[in-house]
Amino acid sequence: MTKPNLVKVEQLIASGNKLQAIRYLQNDLNMPLDEAVTTVESLDNEQNVNEKLKELNDQLLQQNKELAEKEKALQKSNDELIASQKEITQSKELITSINTNLSEGVYRSHAVGGLVYVNESFVRMFGYDSVEEMLNVPSRELYADPSSRKGLTSSIQKDKYRSNVEVLYKRKDGSTFWGLNSYYLTKDDNGDAVFDGAIRDITEEKKIQKKILESQRLLESINTNLSEGIYRSHKKGGLIYVNKAFAKMFGYDSPEEILAVKSINLYADPTSREEPIQTLREDHSRSNEETLFKRKDGSTFWGLNTYRLTTDEDGNEIYDGAVRDITDQKIYQEKLNKLNAELLKRNEELATQEKELEESNEALRSNSLSLVKTLEELSDRNFELDQLVYRTSHDLRSPLRSILGLVNLYKLEHEQVSDDYILKIEDRILKMDEFIKSMLNYSRASRMGLQYEKVNIKELIDDSIEGLEFLEGFQNMRINTKVTGELEKVITDKLRLKIVLGNILSNAIKYRNPELKENKLDITIKVLKKSVKITFVDNGIGISKEYLNKVFDMFYRATEQSDGSGLGMYIVKQSIERLEGQIDIESKLGVGTKITVTLPIAEENKPTD
Repeated sequence: MTKPNLVKVEQLIASGNKLQAIRYLQNDLNMPLDEAVTTVESLDNEQNVNEKLKELNDQLLQQNKELAEKEKALQKSNDELIASQKEITQSKELITSINTNLSEGVYRSHAVGGLVYVNESFVRMFGYDSVEEMLNVPSRELYADPSSRKGLTSSIQKDKYRSNVEVLYKRKDGSTFWGLNSYYLTKDDNGDAVFDGAIRDITEEKKIQKKILESQRLLESINTNLSEGIYRSHKKGGLIYVNKAFAKMFGYDSPEEILAVKSINLYADPTSREEPIQTLREDHSRSNEETLFKRKDGSTFWGLNTYRLTTDEDGNEIYDGAVRDITDQKIYQEKLNKLNAELLKRNEELATQEKELEESNEALRSNSLSLVKTLEELSDRNFELDQLVYRTSHDLRSPLRSILGLVNLYKLEHEQVSDDYILKIEDRILKMDEFIKSMLNYSRASRMGLQYEKVNIKELIDDSIEGLEFLEGFQNMRINTKVTGELEKVITDKLRLKIVLGNILSNAIKYRNPELKENKLDITIKVLKKSVKITFVDNGIGISKEYLNKVFDMFYRATEQSDGSGLGMYIVKQSIERLEGQIDIESKLGVGTKITVTLPIAEENKPTD
């Protein structure tokens, strides 16, 4: 303690202000209370001793009187000291109670070093078990980012005090929390710089603030992007708030511009605003109310208005609502109503037509019964006709075969037949026999049902070729057959396939090109997974393009060279269609013909008909 300070204390003691002297030592010189009391007592005692010695020396006779007065003064000082000590004790207890019950974490730490003091809230806030454990933790380890503490200490050097600084702290378990730190720079009893402060956990507040901010941004985004016009207005005043969609809906350039317009001027009929206001007091809200509004340019539009009556912070009645432009819907509704009226009219007409149609159907059903009976009779006649054709062809062919046999016997007996009549008879008989065979094939193809079975197409072709050896020009034909795939998998109707193959092969021989030294017929059989494709390519006389679409007609002959019945290709077409197949023909006059037959492979257990 400096001499000036000592003099001041002695003066206070000398003037009888011992308590003031103690407070001076404690507050101004930062001296602990016990030491301050001891010092004052010591100085006071010294003064008393000096005074006593002086008084004893000067007035020995008045010692008893002065001693009594000093004892009385001392008693008074002691009473004051006891009262002061009691006051200090109560203050300490109050501070201890505050530190214990305060939710904020109170601390003192050295500017360079660790914590000196923390309260229980501080310990709990950072997740430690005790004050002692907490005080052993370096201050920098309490920060999520240790460098942030350096920033806090350096920034306080100027103003000595910082308030409500947001800091991200780290708990004992490594988790983090946001704290609001308020602290000031001071000195301890040793004159070292220390920080006294308090921290409040604001993690939940930060989360709430974040949610509020997100809600505000969401609300702002909704108000900005919402197609509906949002508004708030006073009951007896104007608009308080509108979003951009509201201003745009009413034809104004900005929300600020429309806020200067009286609400009543936004209605095509001003009375349409007053009427719902009167009824709004009962239910406090109106929903989907169709209203005719007026834009800035005077044009009108239909809006669907939903609003409710509420009060603001000052207790004033206000309206919060939303308007959706339904002009297009109204136009659509009018068109729809018109269409419904027309539809109703059409329904009535249709009902009348339906009645007439029912009467016509009744007459048609009657005619249908008659037609069915007629068809049944016609079917019987067709069957009888088929029987007649078959039997007639068979009966005609028998004498023809007998005559042909006699002609052949004649030719055998006469090695050189020069009788033109015999040759002509043979030629006519063969042609008539071919015609009758065609008639028989047609009858079989039309009359007989499908008989599915496994067919070896190569063997069937070979048999058909062998049966055509008697035809003129057969010896000049070179026939090649190529097979790909598994022939044993082919299942189809053998009779109809034989008719198809026989007619196509015979035509290739009949209509060969006699000017060529060698006539060719290449046959390709390709067995696929679900079908078989048979291709016939010859170098015969060919067919003109103009006749290609007629070759499958009944009794049609494509060339003057033809002397057949005209039924062959017709029967081929009918047989392939009955087998649900397809036939394609390509030909060029003088070059040759290509015929492609595609037939489906029937299932092995497919029933016959």
